Formats: sequence, C-alpha cells, structure tokens
Amino acid sequence: MSIINHIYDSPIEQEIKKCSHCGELYYCSETEQIPGYRDMEYDVCPYCNTENNRSMTFEYHCRKLSEEDIAYLKKKGVIKTDEA
Repeated sequence: MSIINHIYDSPIEQEIKKCSHCGELYYCSETEQIPGYRDMEYDVCPYCNTENNRSMTFEYHCRKLSEEDIAYLKKKGVIKTDEA
C-alpha cells in the first residue's frame, strides 16, 4: 500500500476515549456521514454499552483496546500503567 491509502489515518492516541459511566478506555473513531443520508449515530462504550455521545454528523466505530493497543499507549505515555 502506498502512503496515499493512509493519508487520512490518525494516530490511535487521538481516538482514545474514556467512558463516562465505567471509566474504561476504548478506541472510537469518527467518520463524517454522507450529506442527505444522515442518521443518528451513537458512541457506545464496548465494555458497559453506555451511550457517551451521539451525532447526526459523524458515524462512530468503537471497540475495546487490544493488548497491543494498551502496550503501545503505555510506551507512548498516553496512559499510565495503572490506568488500563
């Protein structure tokens, strides 16, 4: 794959969110919905299924953090050792 395929990719540390209910960290990316075909979309915690945000402009793609994600984020200093 060329660099063009990844031009819109953002680093994982910019898409980490913390659940307002259970406090767990999770990955959630946002992509803009197509104008004219917009539905209400929900940012739902993958751990406790609590709605943290909603939008008619963005689609949310949320998932639990993998062990590799957690190790990477700890190495980058984004999360503390006791946080995840």
